Amino acid sequence: MIKHLENHEINKIKWDETIRHAPNGNIYAYSWYLDIVATGWEALVNEDYSAVFPLTAKKKININYLCQPPFSQQLGLFSKNQIPPDMLAEFLSHIPVKFKLIEINLNASNNTTPNNFTAKENSNYELNLNSPYIEICKNYSDNTTRNIRKAEKSGLNIGFSVNPDEIIELFKKNKGRQLKVFNSDSYRILKALMFQSVYKNIGQIIGAYDTHNQLCGAVFFAEANKKHIFLFSALNDNGRKNAAMPYIIDTFIKSKAGTDAVLDFEGSNDENLARFYKSFGAKKNTYLHIYLNKLPYFVKAFFNVYKLIK
Repeated sequence: MIKHLENHEINKIKWDETIRHAPNGNIYAYSWYLDIVATGWEALVNEDYSAVFPLTAKKKININYLCQPPFSQQLGLFSKNQIPPDMLAEFLSHIPVKFKLIEINLNASNNTTPNNFTAKENSNYELNLNSPYIEICKNYSDNTTRNIRKAEKSGLNIGFSVNPDEIIELFKKNKGRQLKVFNSDSYRILKALMFQSVYKNIGQIIGAYDTHNQLCGAVFFAEANKKHIFLFSALNDNGRKNAAMPYIIDTFIKSKAGTDAVLDFEGSNDENLARFYKSFGAKKNTYLHIYLNKLPYFVKAFFNVYKLIK
């Protein structure tokens, strides 16, 4: 029997136990992570919590809807056991009727297109780290190998304990100026994720410093369920010029090579980013974005306008 639970009704100890042991478990689905990115999230669970589905709920102009939280690529159905073909549809059918708009990402194991939903495939790239570094780097593209050598010759130094405030400031002063989707709330959430991950000893921010000891590139990695997620990065012109990003990623791969883990690049549908991730030997997999709009026509039009102006 599948039950809908409000946030205060969720047994988060049982919830996290399921995510920890689920073959498709990921960092985004842990209760502490959801508490940061989707305050007040709700849930669908079966009786023994062996299968769970987070409902990342929001409300605007008195309309309840589900949306994908920031910094959370894949959610959906998680189970300690193998997921039968009909289980996803069963959970989706139990989403409360109060949610008139559903626009969320499932995880790569939820690979059946659900009835009544519009579904779109998104791309992701992952690199298996179980081989020795000398074997992994053989699959680098020639351009990536050249860039790593370029970074070494430029005198970049790697630091393994960059402060969250430093990487956020580096991003704000560079790429952040172009991206309107990043606002004060985005940075607050990101900062909380970084500090919590570092506190739990599952997060690490690796940076590249130029010859003047100035941070010119950095990456925030977070780990759970034998998967290291490339969660956030920042780069300035000097870092771009001296190939800081390939250098940081190569350093991370070198430190984790030979372990039973995966480096998840967290994307991307963008061809240029996909090419960059593939240049390290990463392989493509896919996950579904699903959409269902049950709003009356006039409300649908008004809500779309409201989302645009917000």
